Amino acid sequence: MTRTIDEVDADLQTLKTQVPTLEGLTQSVAFQTWTVGSAIVRTMTSSFRQCLFIAPVPCRVLSVAFAFEYFSIDASDTSYWQAGLEIGPSATWPDLALRTTQNTGSNANGPIAARTPWTFDAAAWQPSDLAAGQILACTWSPVGSPAALRFPMLATLRVCEL
Repeated sequence: MTRTIDEVDADLQTLKTQVPTLEGLTQSVAFQTWTVGSAIVRTMTSSFRQCLFIAPVPCRVLSVAFAFEYFSIDASDTSYWQAGLEIGPSATWPDLALRTTQNTGSNANGPIAARTPWTFDAAAWQPSDLAAGQILACTWSPVGSPAALRFPMLATLRVCEL
């Protein structure tokens, strides 16, 4: 059976309406523990990168928030955590946005309170578009000697399809 270009295009348009999109998708990822080498840990005191989302189609990151269930961490300008949202995989994992548990500074976001979203809403965002297959990750890095980050942690993000 021979089909015209118009018939194939009409079928394609019909299929596109039947495929779900990522428009306004909210996704939450729960991290119960973390693995360091072969050890399963509930507290982190050193830098680590965690995968939050793998883009199934080209999309834009609209917001990211973290909530820790059982602990709070005070804000400090000398001993704090820095969280960097990154796109990868790449050699450099460029930052999309940075936040810290500092009181002051351009990336300051203040303390983390138990069961309260700690967001990147007020961060200075770089272009946040992900190509299909790219990863949105967060790297947590201690500066000075901040209190340990304690799991479980819930990461909630919103994305929309480009």
